[in-house]
Amino acid sequence: MSSGEFVGLVADNPDQQIDLKAFHNRILNNHQALAAESAGYKPIPVIRQINGQIIKKVFEQIKDDVREIIETEIAKINLDPALKHLLVSKKK
Repeated sequence: MSSGEFVGLVADNPDQQIDLKAFHNRILNNHQALAAESAGYKPIPVIRQINGQIIKKVFEQIKDDVREIIETEIAKINLDPALKHLLVSKKK
């Protein structure tokens, strides 16, 4: 196949049959129209600057939040005799 070509097969159901199950087609780009459209693009405004340090801080905060949720829920389960059997304790 050449660039821009695609082929495919479609499966159907016995009660919803499709007559045309195979296809072969080509995408045709209007390069002049695409160039005109992209010339009108405006830059996306910067809302805030993000760097590695900010990403790491947010990541650590998410990890801490998840750890806190897990500890809280385990504590609730431990206090409920009807649910306590769901926890498996590791032997040290």
